Amino acid sequence: MIAWADERFDHWFAGGPAPQRLSGRRYTARCWGDVLRTGVAVLIAGGILGGLVALVDDPVRTAELQGTFPVLGVVLAVEVFWAISYTLWPRKPAASPAGPVVG
Repeated sequence: MIAWADERFDHWFAGGPAPQRLSGRRYTARCWGDVLRTGVAVLIAGGILGGLVALVDDPVRTAELQGTFPVLGVVLAVEVFWAISYTLWPRKPAASPAGPVVG
C-alpha cells in the first residue's frame, strides 16, 4: 500500500510517470500474490488469537476473541474469490487515448 501511495504521490506532485495499470496475467499474478500475503496474515492473526485463547483458557472470557476466527476466514475467502475471478476472466488492458494530447 505504501508503494501504491508513493507512486501516485510522485506522479501527482513530483512530475513522475503515470502509474502503470496492470492487466491480463500480470494483474492475475498480483492477485495471487495478495492471496499469499493475506493467507500469511490470517495464519499469524489466527495463531496469536489461538495462543491468547489457550493462555486464558476460559471460554466465557475468550468468546469475543473466538468470534474473530470466522472473520479471518471470510477475509481470506473474499481474497481467494477475487483472484479466481481474475484467473477465469483476466482484466482487459485500459483503452488507449484516441490521439496525442495537445495542451
